[in-house]
Amino acid sequence: MRTLVTQLSKGFTLLEILVVLFVISIASSSFYLLFRDPVQFESLEAKIEQYLELSMYTGNIYGISQTGIFLNYEGEWILTEQFDSSYVRSYETDGMAQIIDKNELYLFIYPGQELSATAFELSNGETVEL
Repeated sequence: MRTLVTQLSKGFTLLEILVVLFVISIASSSFYLLFRDPVQFESLEAKIEQYLELSMYTGNIYGISQTGIFLNYEGEWILTEQFDSSYVRSYETDGMAQIIDKNELYLFIYPGQELSATAFELSNGETVEL
């Protein structure tokens, strides 16, 4: 009588390795999505509304440029908040559109709900009426 001796395989098959890698990748991506900090996107319209209210209560004049929001204090423009609005291409005052320069204050917010511009044109061609 002859006995067949078979050896056990020493290692993992390619399929087993691929399944383990797939499970690890799914778990790590779900942990990344669950534990990352959400980026709060605030629109330009919401910022304008916020500073309209603030200007009414404080009596200050605010200016908005493509890099941030500035406060006029004793004739000086002081940066109060970093805010990226580089997607605004032009603004309209008195029916005339003007292209925005890089560091230009293109919108002034005065006490009493007054704005210096009536509309904006965004870089995607959309027009925002104020």
